[in-house]
Amino acid sequence: GYGDREASLYRTDAPTISFDNLATAEALGQNQRWGVCSFDVGGAFFQGLETFRTDLFVALPKEWNDELAKRGWTKPTEEKLCAQLRKDVPGTKTGPRSFYLSFERAVLGRLTENVTVVKSRQDKCLYWLHGTNKAQQRTVHGYMVIHVDDGRIRAEKDVMEALMTKIKNKLNVRDVVKWNWSEKENEHSTDYLGVHMTTSRDKVTMS
Repeated sequence: GYGDREASLYRTDAPTISFDNLATAEALGQNQRWGVCSFDVGGAFFQGLETFRTDLFVALPKEWNDELAKRGWTKPTEEKLCAQLRKDVPGTKTGPRSFYLSFERAVLGRLTENVTVVKSRQDKCLYWLHGTNKAQQRTVHGYMVIHVDDGRIRAEKDVMEALMTKIKNKLNVRDVVKWNWSEKENEHSTDYLGVHMTTSRDKVTMS
């Protein structure tokens, strides 16, 4: 990141869920008896948008130079070859924002026939799962929050499954841990936003 000298010419900010909004959303999820699903996006920055920068190059290791020459693609040389990057990979200051925009494109919009993923006006990393009832009144079926490449969903079981399927179809997701309200004896534990969160039918603790 510190060697990314041209980064000042581009937007590099990448939002994350605030602790207060996370706590408020958790209170809603517990009151509604929604299940929990936590996940991590593997190799997140490699799944960002294709970069619009033209100044990103990386020097190839000598072993790559030798292999390319062996295959006849280049001439043997002691000079280091460079490759132009197509994405804002780890080590670039624009990487976090590129991934955030890529994630947003993957999740926003229609989820099911009756549910749509909508970004909160209060927090850019809080997404509501909105629907409408027979009276055309807005209903809430769950929410999702993100902190860099870590996500947490609390929602009705079928809605949560539909959202995870949508995310998996667009991004490489790993470490998926689920907990449903029907699991009386079990609990869901995870570290999120710098705090340890434990969710059960009785309570949510954040310490």
